[in-house]
Amino acid sequence: MGVPPGASKAELCAACADAKAKGNAAYAQGDLEAALKHYEEALVHWEAALAPPPPSHEVNTRVRYSKHGFGMVMSVFPMFDEYFLKDLGTDSAIWAGEPGGQLKRYEAKELRPVSDELWELRFTITQNLAAVCLKRNEYSDAVEWADAALSMDGKAPKALMRLGAALLRLGKPGPASDRLAEAAKAMPKDVELRKLLREAEQKRSPTWVCASGCCGPWGIVCGGPVSEAMPEVVKPRVRTEAERKALDEDQETFQAEGSTSAGQAAEDEFSNSQNSSRSDIAEIRPQAEGADAESSEGCQVPEEHAVVDEPPEKLTSRPSCPPLLAAASAATAAFVVAIALQFRSG
Repeated sequence: MGVPPGASKAELCAACADAKAKGNAAYAQGDLEAALKHYEEALVHWEAALAPPPPSHEVNTRVRYSKHGFGMVMSVFPMFDEYFLKDLGTDSAIWAGEPGGQLKRYEAKELRPVSDELWELRFTITQNLAAVCLKRNEYSDAVEWADAALSMDGKAPKALMRLGAALLRLGKPGPASDRLAEAAKAMPKDVELRKLLREAEQKRSPTWVCASGCCGPWGIVCGGPVSEAMPEVVKPRVRTEAERKALDEDQETFQAEGSTSAGQAAEDEFSNSQNSSRSDIAEIRPQAEGADAESSEGCQVPEEHAVVDEPPEKLTSRPSCPPLLAAASAATAAFVVAIALQFRSG
């Protein structure tokens, strides 16, 4: 591989960078076979340049905890040899089981620190390997290398685009469009990306609708121009001062006319109800007066019972006068009927 046995970490890091540069040159010339060879050689040097696990780690140290797993040390307990990480691919805590349960504990020997230089080298190499595999139509390998880059930065737009393109070629338009739409948020003007995204959307299920509701069978794509997604909202026209004054005057006139007509209608209805009540009373009154006349003729109160200052117990013993009571009842009924008619009409 061009590096003598026993080379220092600095020499191994320099050899990794040199192999990466050779891979870039070969890719630019279209020599995909040579580019693939140089990038794989660079990764071998990278593994050798990686420092061994130290006795302990500090907070905010970037580490590799598995082959394609990278995290940030968030909490340290050196006395108990316990370290808790945040995964850099998902930007979330690493759990021992279900999320929200217990955090996964790591020992110091399981974590290998990654310097900034080595971090940038590996991230670039994995992205470039995904691009080479895409050009060589090796889509499964392209997915693997794109995932390897995303394990270091889950929002890397180029890695997301290459992952989406590989998934699309593997016949998975749904997952492909999800990754491509995420990449489009960071690179909305990338022509190749938008072409891939539209192709993935067209191949999705005809009943699919994205979580935001802007993508679906109608072919609208997340991150696209607003004019393609929906018509522009028309702002309401602002009235001038003269138009507002004219409108206020019209409303005042309408309210005045409405209240006048309503009052006149109520007055007419009340007048009609009074006339109707009078006519009903006029029809009933002669009958009541005739009944009073008949009762007065047939009921003569004797002189001995004409005293009105007697106690109540004596007044109750007076003889009753049925004709007079009947006439009074008829008059009362007529009065009640008249009042009821008046209330009903009102």
